[in-house]
Amino acid sequence: MSGGVDGFFERASAGFVDFLLDNGVKISEKVQVWDYRDVNQGRGLKAIQDIEKDEVLFSVPRSVILNVETSSLPEGVKMKLKDLGQWEALIITILYEKYTSFSKWIPYFEVLPSSNFNNLMFWDQDDLVNLGPSLVLDRIGKVEAEEMYKKIFPQIVQSLGLYELLKDVSIDEFHKVASTIMSYSFDVSKSVDTNEEDEEEEEEEEEFIKTMVPLADTLNADTNLCNAHLIYTKDALVMTAISKIGKGEQVYNSYGEHPNSEILRRYGYVEPNGSKFDFGEILLTSIEKNFSEFYNIENNLMTLIIKSISKSEFLTEMENSIIFETYECYKDGETIPEFILLAQVLTLVGLIHQSEDGLEAETFKLEQFINRLVKKSFMLIEDGKLTKSTKENIIKIMEARITSYTNFLKENKLSSDNTDIHKLRVSMAKSVLKSELDSLNNTKLKFATNFKLIDDEKMIRNVLKRKMATDDTIRTKKAKK
Repeated sequence: MSGGVDGFFERASAGFVDFLLDNGVKISEKVQVWDYRDVNQGRGLKAIQDIEKDEVLFSVPRSVILNVETSSLPEGVKMKLKDLGQWEALIITILYEKYTSFSKWIPYFEVLPSSNFNNLMFWDQDDLVNLGPSLVLDRIGKVEAEEMYKKIFPQIVQSLGLYELLKDVSIDEFHKVASTIMSYSFDVSKSVDTNEEDEEEEEEEEEFIKTMVPLADTLNADTNLCNAHLIYTKDALVMTAISKIGKGEQVYNSYGEHPNSEILRRYGYVEPNGSKFDFGEILLTSIEKNFSEFYNIENNLMTLIIKSISKSEFLTEMENSIIFETYECYKDGETIPEFILLAQVLTLVGLIHQSEDGLEAETFKLEQFINRLVKKSFMLIEDGKLTKSTKENIIKIMEARITSYTNFLKENKLSSDNTDIHKLRVSMAKSVLKSELDSLNNTKLKFATNFKLIDDEKMIRNVLKRKMATDDTIRTKKAKK
C-alpha cells in the first residue's frame, strides 16, 4: 500500500470498512466506498454493479450509530446531557469519544474530515467578499458558535466531570466538530419502521435525536441526482435505492431542500449546475425603501404602515403574516405569495397616499383602513388578479435586486491570492451568485404571466367606496344615539 497522503486515505478507508463489518453493518456487494477526491468530493459510495429501485444498499445497526444514548459516556453524564440542547450534547459526546483511548468509533473518526473545511464558518474576509450581494453572509453563525463554545468550556464540562479530559479543546477544534455535525449528522427517528416519506401527522409525533451515522454520511449529496434515501427501523438504519443506479454511477443522498447558498454554508460545497431548490432573496427593508421612493412616503409613515399590516386582524384570524425579513424567489419562477400580497397592499397604500383622499392620520384609523386593504388585496390575488401598478412595482423591485448582482459580478476584482483553496472558494462563490441570480431572473420572467391585470383606479374606487359606506354607517349610528 502506498505511503503519504494517499496511503493514509486508503488505510483509513480500509480500516473504516473493517470497523463497519466487525460491528454488524451489512453492505451490499453491489456498492463500494470510493475515492472521489479527483472531483473534489472526498469519499463516496459507488455502484460496482447495476442496482434496481428499492434494493438495500446497506444496513447500519442502531448500536453503531453515535449519539448521546449509544455513546460510552457514563450513565450519569448521559442523563445530564439530555438537559442540554442536542447540538451541545452531540458536540460533547463526539469530543469524549475522540479523547478516550477505548472508543470503538476511532476508525470512523479517521475518515471524517480534519482539515480543509470549506463551510462558510472557515472563510476569511478575502473569501467572503466574493459572495457580495448574497444574504447568506448574514447567516454564517460564527458569533453564535463562539458563544456556544464559551458556554460549554469550561462551565458545562466541569459540571459533567469531564474538564480534565476536555480542557485542551481549542475554539478551532470546537468549530471543526460543530461543522462536522452540521455536515454529516442525521436527525434520527426513535420510532419504529418510519422513513423520510411518512405522513405529516405521524412525523409530528416522532421524536428525533441528532446522530452520526457511519457509512450513511459517506454518501455525497446532490439535489438533482439523489438516488437513495435512509429508512429507520427498530433495529437499524437502512439505505435503499429510490431509482435504478447504473454500474459505475455514484450513489447520492439528499441533505434536504437547500439552495446552493445554504449547501455552501452548512456543508462546504456547491452544486456546479445549481441546486434543485435554489432561490434568490429580497429584503423587506429594500421593499420599504422602494415603495417610499415610488410614492414619496416618509420613513416614519412607512414604519407605521408596515406595523399596521403586521397587526392586520384579517391576517391574524387566518393565523398568517406577510411581514418577513426576506422574501424568496425560486428557481422554478415561483415566489412566496406573501411577497405578492405585500406588494399589492403597498401599491394601493402608495396610490391612495398620493391621491386627494390621502391616508388617515390617526393610527387607529390607519390600522382599520390597511386591514381593509389587506383583505381586499387577498381576495383579488386569490382570484388570480393584480393591479397594473403592482405588477410594475414588483418588476422594478426584482430588477433592482438583479442589478445588484450584475453590477457586483462586473465590478468585483479578485484578490491576488492564487492559492488552490482561494481559487476553489472564488469558484464556489460564483456558483452561489449565479444560482441566486438565475432564480431572480426566472421569477421576474414567469411572474409577468401569472396574473390577470386590472386597473388600479377600479380597485381604489372599490376600496374607498367601502370605506365611505362604513364611515356613513358609523355616523348614522352616532346620530341615532
